[in-house]
Amino acid sequence: MPDFDFQTLDETDVEAGGNRQAPAVGTFEAVCEDARAFRGNDGNSYVVFDFRVVSGPHADYQWGELRAPGEEAAYKALKGLCNSLGVDTAGVTGLDDFDARVKKVKGRFFKVTAKEKVTTKGTFINSYFDPISSPTPASDVPSDTSSFAPSPTAPDSSTPF
Repeated sequence: MPDFDFQTLDETDVEAGGNRQAPAVGTFEAVCEDARAFRGNDGNSYVVFDFRVVSGPHADYQWGELRAPGEEAAYKALKGLCNSLGVDTAGVTGLDDFDARVKKVKGRFFKVTAKEKVTTKGTFINSYFDPISSPTPASDVPSDTSSFAPSPTAPDSSTPF
């Protein structure tokens, strides 16, 4: 595999979603725990985003979205993923510049919608990312506190204040 051709990335149309396995079909909230663009031991360039589900039945499930240069479809998927995560891909000057841009995603929260896609190569779960400012607080305390308000009482002449 060659290095990323950042001019091709810059000129490529967007294709949303990814092709790595999210935990299940559905919607959940996740945090990007790591993000990096790097040269692997094999000498090829890669970019990876590592996610962890933050709440619900899949809490703490982890998965990665790994991309490498390749055919036009690979660039479309990479650009779509980067755009949905908020990574600016315009005018990238090299792997170090791309790595710096990708690292800005680390610590961000996303609403992830995972959809099943059946192809001739198998069944995959594609992830679609929408940025959110923070995860929805998980609590077993009721949000409706109206039942905790004091009961209204009539004035009583024996009350000293």
